[in-house]
Amino acid sequence: MGWRKSNKFMNLFILRHGKAVNGEQDLKDFDRQLSEKGILQAIKIGDYLRDKNINQIICSSAPRAFETATIVDQIIKAADFEEDSRLYLADSNTIKHKISTTANANNVLYVGHNFGISDFASHISGQKIDMTTCMVIELDLQIDDWDLLSENIGVIKNITEPNQL
Repeated sequence: MGWRKSNKFMNLFILRHGKAVNGEQDLKDFDRQLSEKGILQAIKIGDYLRDKNINQIICSSAPRAFETATIVDQIIKAADFEEDSRLYLADSNTIKHKISTTANANNVLYVGHNFGISDFASHISGQKIDMTTCMVIELDLQIDDWDLLSENIGVIKNITEPNQL
């Protein structure tokens, strides 16, 4: 059947986790949790995303990403929530593969880590993006199936940081 393109837009929201506590000597990076600031950032972004009709959340299982996604989900109440340990510090290709094979809704939120998440956002949008903590990027994707997710296919609709809210 080949490459398909339609007038139907799918929306991908890419969210870097909130500010985490500083690493302690006996604390592995994976285990770092959100700081108080990170919790407040996640609440602000959750409020911002409340009316975006996000149906699915895909996130890293590292505590700071999982906590960010959970706080946002308590506000937006997505129908589907999936965490995956392979998304911890995942590169752009791993993120793309996970979304293209797992996403099953028109409006999907991905929550992850730098530098892979910035690389992924840059790859999909065709623009250089350096994501700060709890920055969310909203992309319109003119595709009708997630397996068509590819380079330069996303049009940036909005970039929002908690300090703007």
